[in-house]
Amino acid sequence: MMSHNKSTRNYRWAVWIAGLLALSGCATQASMVDMEMAQDNLKLQQSQMEERLRAMEGNARKSTGQQADQTDLLIKVDQLTAELQTLQGKLEESGYLNSELSQRLDDQTFKLKELNDRLDVMDRQVMMLGESVGKISKGAP
Repeated sequence: MMSHNKSTRNYRWAVWIAGLLALSGCATQASMVDMEMAQDNLKLQQSQMEERLRAMEGNARKSTGQQADQTDLLIKVDQLTAELQTLQGKLEESGYLNSELSQRLDDQTFKLKELNDRLDVMDRQVMMLGESVGKISKGAP
């Protein structure tokens, strides 16, 4: 009876270790936080670029000076617009990756819970079987 409990305990540890190994390839909570921080940083950069773009466009409209100054401002506005589009793309990609990592983490958490529930059922079955064997052996001459 004592070796049966030890066997059950060893089996439980093996399942936990297997579950942890399965999770090791997935995103951790820390990487999710890092991804969210990177996404927030990109949003901040995008906001700053939009602000700079509006300021540059305002300056371009107000400027009634020389044509060269206006051309320089328009070139800068075009550069800022291109940078803003690049940041927008990175922000969308970051959001997509964040969403995928979150889904994978949820899936792994669900699988681990299922394994734990199955292990609990097996533990109860083993205990019941051990009790039955004990009753049978007591009743036998």
